[in-house]
Amino acid sequence: MDPKTTDPAAATEAPGPRPGARAADLLAAELAAAGARFAFGVPGGEVLTLLDALERAGIRFVVARHENAAGFMAEGAARLGGGPGVLLATIGPGVANAVNVCANALQDGVPLVILGGRVALDEDPAFTHQVIDQAALFRPVAKRVFEFRAEGAAATAREIVACALAEPRGPVYVDCPTDEVLALLRTPTAGPSEETTHRPRVTGRSSPPGPAERSAPRWRSSPRGSPRRRGRSSWSGWTRCGPASPTP
Repeated sequence: MDPKTTDPAAATEAPGPRPGARAADLLAAELAAAGARFAFGVPGGEVLTLLDALERAGIRFVVARHENAAGFMAEGAARLGGGPGVLLATIGPGVANAVNVCANALQDGVPLVILGGRVALDEDPAFTHQVIDQAALFRPVAKRVFEFRAEGAAATAREIVACALAEPRGPVYVDCPTDEVLALLRTPTAGPSEETTHRPRVTGRSSPPGPAERSAPRWRSSPRGSPRRRGRSSWSGWTRCGPASPTP
């Protein structure tokens, strides 16, 4: 007999991120499990970890020319595929460009998950360039606004997807600090008893830094912020939308 099909332990092994996984991997896995197959957006330094996690989870990232266009493409994917649409937007102007499509998704009842890049929590007070209260920007046009943290990431990821897909369907915005999405999970998966009592943060930029995950390696942004990249880069998994332009 084939041990792969007869071993009860193998048959009942719960899917989930492996040891050493990041909080971003858990969020991406939840989106993939809900039926998301594509993510759309304009990449930037603050969302590279999220982009990598989406690709690892089997969600193909499609580069667009503008976040608004990317959002409508994500809406189309949600209507055709049944799962939530996924829009990836980098800090500041990138996130602000997604407000229009978020309002449209709310009016049309489209399940859309907008992942917005944000600088590390302990670096937030020192940044003045391209840093705005992104959560406050989306509260009037989204079903709910989340602040993603490594602590309680499993419960937050489930609630993000459930909120977007629950009737009436609609968009949710997720503020994703770089240090939190990059933080390594303490265990492969968190037990139900640990996660059911966690309530995701929905505050703005006044939240204090999180605890021990602060020691994990993180993406360091330059003092001027990370530029929004519009040309093809070395990331082989990206798919470009529209005609290619020569790289300078």
